Amino acid sequence: MERIATIENGSERTAALDAYERRYLSAKSRDAPAARCPMVALGTDVSRQHGPVLYAYADGLRRYLDAFTRALGGAKPSRRKTARQQSIATLAMLAGALSLARSVARADPDLSNEILAAAFARLPEARE
Repeated sequence: MERIATIENGSERTAALDAYERRYLSAKSRDAPAARCPMVALGTDVSRQHGPVLYAYADGLRRYLDAFTRALGGAKPSRRKTARQQSIATLAMLAGALSLARSVARADPDLSNEILAAAFARLPEARE
């Protein structure tokens, strides 16, 4: 996300974000033997941790959201609050959808595919 946040051209940055979201919600990401996103891999377990693990995860999430906010135009003061809300909503949708899709992929592949497709179709609304 840091790389996408540094793209100055708005249409190129939007295209890079779209490609990122498409990869994130792909069957390849869902079916990878290890989760590609620490928010999906660790999200439910980290809340039961203490000390350094808990704080390192929170710091990583904050840095990711900061980069996502910049990628959504939040470097401009007039857009900062809206971009921050959009980054949180988008990441919640991405991570939630991938987590749900992974959880049912073997038992109900059609439902898993439906979850990924529905989330991808609704992502633009998270950016409104």
